[in-house]
Amino acid sequence: MASPVGHGLMGVALYAATTQPRRFLRRWGWLALCVGFSVLPDLDFVVPMAVGRLDWAHELHRSFTHTVFFALAAALIWFVGARLVRGRSKSGRRVAAAAAAMIFVCLLAHLALDVMNEDTTAPYGVSVLWPASSTYFYAPIGALPRVEKRTYADIVSWHNVKVALTEIAVFGALIGVVVGVRLALGRLRGSPRVAGRARDRAQGVEETHVT
Repeated sequence: MASPVGHGLMGVALYAATTQPRRFLRRWGWLALCVGFSVLPDLDFVVPMAVGRLDWAHELHRSFTHTVFFALAAALIWFVGARLVRGRSKSGRRVAAAAAAMIFVCLLAHLALDVMNEDTTAPYGVSVLWPASSTYFYAPIGALPRVEKRTYADIVSWHNVKVALTEIAVFGALIGVVVGVRLALGRLRGSPRVAGRARDRAQGVEETHVT
């Protein structure tokens, strides 16, 4: 599994990919949604661990909250709840649908990271299709280093600190690439040549309708 640091940074990358560059530092609610739901499935481990039941944490971890069914249910609950709060306006429906879609994507990204990362704790992998299938999916060769979590000493070990630092480097680079691409595309759309072509196309469509 990836650590909460890696999952949270994946949420930041998804935020950057879905936010206009000029609004990167202003959409705090959207950022909180992306990061929060990217980390959310690991509550099945964090909560039991926090109350001193590491045995429960190992039994519950990567179970119900690490499934496509949970991702669909969470997105649907958010959509229905947002519609009730924001009313039935067209803009409210659009915002609720966008948030629900992002929640689903963030939760699927969490599952993908856990499947691709090295796993040394049984049961190996993630049963992403439960309850339709109890098959555990995992990559034999992990894309990121494993997180040790057998004991409390493992959780706070230097090994896990190095894992977190590695994730910061990897996902920090990913975020940088995403932001760079978004900025480049924004400048390209705003260039006089591209803007002129857009105006020409718009005028052509208008002339066609007039004719």
